Amino acid sequence: MDAYKSPFRAAITPSLFILILQTASILCADSVLFGSTAELPVPAAAFLAGAAVSIAMIVRTGARSGGAIEPVNAAQRAAVFLCITLIICAAPFIGRVMAVHPEKAPAIDKETAMLVTSKKEKRYADELTVVVNNKRDGAIGLVVHDGSTPAGEGDVVTVGSRAVTMDPARKDMSPFMIRQIRRGVRFIMYTDREGLKILEKNHAGIRKTAREKISDLSESLFAAETAAFVEALLLGNQIRVSKKTISDFRRAGVLHVLAASGTHVGILTSIPLLLFGALRLNKKAILVSASALAWCYLAVTDMPVSLARACVMFTVFTAQRVFSLGGNPMNALFISAIAVLLAWPCELFELGFQLSFGATAGIIMLYPLYRRALSASGSKNRIASSVSLTLAAQAAVMPVILGRIGEINAVSVLSNILIVPMVALIFYGALFTMSLSAFSGAAAGHAGTLCDMIYRMLSSLAGFFSGMNGHFTVDRPGPVLLVAYAFMLAPVFPVLRHKAAAAASIALAHLLLAVSLAHPDGPQNGQAARFCSDAGRALLVREKDDICLIGPVNLPDAAREISAEIEKTRYRSLFLYMTDAGRENVRQYSRIMKNCRVDEIHVPASVSLDRGFMSLCRVAQRDGVSMKLYGQSGKGLKNIPGNGIIAIALERYRASAGKIIPGRFTRQVHGPVHHH
Repeated sequence: MDAYKSPFRAAITPSLFILILQTASILCADSVLFGSTAELPVPAAAFLAGAAVSIAMIVRTGARSGGAIEPVNAAQRAAVFLCITLIICAAPFIGRVMAVHPEKAPAIDKETAMLVTSKKEKRYADELTVVVNNKRDGAIGLVVHDGSTPAGEGDVVTVGSRAVTMDPARKDMSPFMIRQIRRGVRFIMYTDREGLKILEKNHAGIRKTAREKISDLSESLFAAETAAFVEALLLGNQIRVSKKTISDFRRAGVLHVLAASGTHVGILTSIPLLLFGALRLNKKAILVSASALAWCYLAVTDMPVSLARACVMFTVFTAQRVFSLGGNPMNALFISAIAVLLAWPCELFELGFQLSFGATAGIIMLYPLYRRALSASGSKNRIASSVSLTLAAQAAVMPVILGRIGEINAVSVLSNILIVPMVALIFYGALFTMSLSAFSGAAAGHAGTLCDMIYRMLSSLAGFFSGMNGHFTVDRPGPVLLVAYAFMLAPVFPVLRHKAAAAASIALAHLLLAVSLAHPDGPQNGQAARFCSDAGRALLVREKDDICLIGPVNLPDAAREISAEIEKTRYRSLFLYMTDAGRENVRQYSRIMKNCRVDEIHVPASVSLDRGFMSLCRVAQRDGVSMKLYGQSGKGLKNIPGNGIIAIALERYRASAGKIIPGRFTRQVHGPVHHH
């Protein structure tokens, strides 16, 4: 029984209560920030309860003499604890409220100079965080540049577009705007290469030089797809990875390997541990060097929160070993969470933060229990260890994933066993190949070819697991999911101590998931899903493995709903057929193209060559989407090879004139498409 209690006892540390108080403080600040006073009592009560429990814990564990607590020492310990906690909790509270103070609202025009403090490269746009008047303490803004821009950190720029002021009191803000306000952003500006001017160019720093060197080496040593994958591993940026690869990894339940995280830190830090360990160097010095290497890796990447968490945890672990303080992984996890939230309080609301810390907590607390249940006494079964690791992480984050994005995967346990080791092999191989290129280009070329072969195997394996259709979208979790989740957690409890019973419970849980969720997603073969709004109607037609979207999409909500419907459907090719050349329709089709893997888009020849259409062209060029112009009648498409699905969609669209439901966006599924 102690084996089941010890992981949970290890979690009861002072850092846990500091984290609880810090979380409550951030929630209180968020309620004040957005004027949600009705939500304020809950985090305030949590703060007071956490403070009371913390004081009681500190007093109880105070210095003892002859079994009696010394009141003075206990009070001193409690006072120090509360001072540290108040500093940690007050900093994000004050910072979040003052960041959007009315006096900080800037007056921006096209002549206003702004200093770029950070740059985040994304697939279709670069996001520049700027401060006004070239001052580090100025108002923070966000410049969204359509496409890539040469502007970078340390540059001084001007933007010739209107600044959208962020007002927390607005009730119609998008999730993107809410996220930016939580970051302290006061205004957003949208621009392109013509609207942004660089006044002063900063010299390339070590970080930018290192990123460019890694990118150049990967492009010269590996095939294009392998190079994109290697850059995702080493730089934490997935912008060059194809949408098909991302879709396959997501549906296979292994998308996490593309995000720089603790897995990559573990792989990287194992290199000095193995090399220097073989030379029998001082163990503490080896740990310090490994910790320094982890922070260098963080500095080179885009600094995702999962990687920051891993680096802080490894540093705390190193400090515990160097100063002989003993090790408690849960304490290290809580300290890393406190550090991340102290630096970036807004991360508390991000899915990445919740999944990263949730999965790590699950591994620390549940892995020993799953490992004990699935392995015979004294057995060193690596498969059981891998299954236990995946189950521990999955059990901890499944409620979060269901609640936030409504997705669940029934094949991830199997896919992680095979794919994660192959990703580690590519990681090691890429580092070895790049290092070898400094001594022998020919040898590095052969090593790069070997990495290409491994990546092709990895890609095929991800495609195989993706084809098993074990990735499901859940709109409303039902009682069957709760039963399946209970069976998944059963081996954690001492009720199922027998290995066969634990394995049967896990197998039954996944069987329940597959059976209860194995319903067809999206329109079926020969069916059309009709999306109606007050602006018109659009049809999503499926014929075998091809789907086609046809009709006007003039609302952002409609574009999001259609994108979600497309993503539910496993398809081979996706065709878009625009019947409306209006500006808003072009914008929403661009949104759909960004969200989905598109093969071909047909655009009316009457479309205006304005900024919106140029943006759509850049998206098509970025993803390799074939773009074709057609006459307004659309005649002749039946005779074009490969356009059978478009001809069917046109026929269905012309015959689907029906009542338009005004005022809201709806979805209706219609019967089979009739061939003539």
